[in-house]
Amino acid sequence: MYYLRSRAAADAIQFTVDSSGMKVMLSVALILLNVVYVVLLTTRVCQEVYYAHLSFNRQTLGSF
Repeated sequence: MYYLRSRAAADAIQFTVDSSGMKVMLSVALILLNVVYVVLLTTRVCQEVYYAHLSFNRQTLGSF
């Protein structure tokens, strides 16, 4: 329970904070973080495969 003291202490406005919204926001943030991680990991793997392919082609074509 929190008190908003914009008035005298006897007339303070009482209110509570619902933490369920914060839990939803945290869950969404964690999901987005995981999505970003997967995208970055996939991008990194694709780059490694691409550069390995280039290296292979240079070695193969260079021998002709």
